[in-house]
Amino acid sequence: MTGVPRGSIAHGYRGAVAAGSAPAATAAVEVLAAGGTAVDAAIAASAVQCVVEFPWCGVGGDMFMLLHHEEAGVVALNGSGAAPARTGPQLNGLDQVPRFGPLSVAVPGLPMAWQLAADRFGSRPLSELLGPAIKLAYDGFQIDARLARALAEVRPALADHPQLAALLDRNGGTPGAMFSQPDLGHTLEALGRFGAEWFYQGEFADRLSAHLGERGGLLDRADLARHEAAWVAPLSIDYRGYQVYQTPPVSLGVAMLAALRIVERFDLAALRPGTPELIDLMVRCKLAAFADLPGGPSGLTGPDEQLADARAAYWRDRLPDLPQRQSVPVAGGTDTTCLAVTDAAGLTVTMIHSLFNAFGSRELVDGTGVLLNDRLATLRLGDQPGPRFVPGARPPHTLNAYLVKRHDRVVIAGATPGGRGQVQTNFQILTNLVDHGMGPLAAVEHARWLHGTPRRYAEDSTLYLEPGLPGRTADRLRDLGYDVRISENCADDDLFGSATVVGHTPCTGLYAVADGRRGAAATAW
Repeated sequence: MTGVPRGSIAHGYRGAVAAGSAPAATAAVEVLAAGGTAVDAAIAASAVQCVVEFPWCGVGGDMFMLLHHEEAGVVALNGSGAAPARTGPQLNGLDQVPRFGPLSVAVPGLPMAWQLAADRFGSRPLSELLGPAIKLAYDGFQIDARLARALAEVRPALADHPQLAALLDRNGGTPGAMFSQPDLGHTLEALGRFGAEWFYQGEFADRLSAHLGERGGLLDRADLARHEAAWVAPLSIDYRGYQVYQTPPVSLGVAMLAALRIVERFDLAALRPGTPELIDLMVRCKLAAFADLPGGPSGLTGPDEQLADARAAYWRDRLPDLPQRQSVPVAGGTDTTCLAVTDAAGLTVTMIHSLFNAFGSRELVDGTGVLLNDRLATLRLGDQPGPRFVPGARPPHTLNAYLVKRHDRVVIAGATPGGRGQVQTNFQILTNLVDHGMGPLAAVEHARWLHGTPRRYAEDSTLYLEPGLPGRTADRLRDLGYDVRISENCADDDLFGSATVVGHTPCTGLYAVADGRRGAAATAW
């Protein structure tokens, strides 16, 4: 498609990987080649991403995983953390949790999730899997253009975050310059040697608690000690003969499944991809799905109601009456990364992890290299509508990952960054694949739309379009009442995601597809 960065596809018979950066994809395929499982490879890739994509994910962040195993079936891992169990005068008089700083930090969930995944589905010690990331942290890596932009944007805003400012000052900031994080290398070494217990109940817990205590935060050692990651049953629906799985709440995955349930009642194959009629229909299905989220205007309480046949039938005739301006009860940032891995033994993994906003809370725990999340940012404290700060509870996440099976074969498994836009990108990829008969690469590459900003909790009716959609699509959508903006630079805007998907085909074996919109990479062997 003209104007849309091209993706890449790789085919193999022993393993395939798609990841948000090339070093992560390389680390994963090397683990597969050495005999590791897809979960081993995913952990290695995730750790590398925590080093080379550190503004968007990290040891101080969260993770959701969805995987298919020949014996266990499809299972999900909730690696998100909870809010502090206590409140304090620091929150008095605030309408919402501050976007940055110590009050925005939830318990980091990623290290515990690594440990649980490795223990159940891995075959290599954690110390070995973290090795490639440790080497990159100590030796350094070359800054790419996207990271250089992120560093330039955050530097002027670090007056209140001296530890992060010092890390940036010690390193270059232009494309091609080297960036090293020896403190993070030491932390990863300790995690590999002592496991997650060291992080949540040992030396690191003491350091984090002391840092946030000195900075006026509420999270403490007791919050870390009570943290648990959880294996949970995924949500699933049948969509035109395909079994579609999603990560369950607190993930936003239910919204994608609900949109599919509604759109299934229409003949999508009769509508050409990228036409205004199809975009209008799919936007309205998205609006209905988001309206049904807990806390939204429909007043539904959970996935059973939202995914019921009766609910899809309810929306069938009401879509034309939906207002195009909508408040969405989910806060969102686009600053995330993801990966997917599949191996010859039938193990397929899709994983998404994040700090929430770029550079998270901007709180870097001194001497550890760990940048903490700002997962609590924008949670409501006053009477305004929206997701609320609940002491000790896991906050809602836009993070979600999906997996699709047909005839016991994983057709596709993947995820994308993009805040609230994740649901819309995943929705488009799956309908491209199932309803329009596109191959995986074409389904990912096709020009996209995004309705409403992915970043903030707000009423927003803007419809963003990528270049490459059919002529007069924008004009026709404006005639239908949409506030249309055509994005001329998909990569810089970060609006339309950066999908990473893997799967199996009858003819070519395993495949991996990496979106070209943000520099993701695919490899196989």
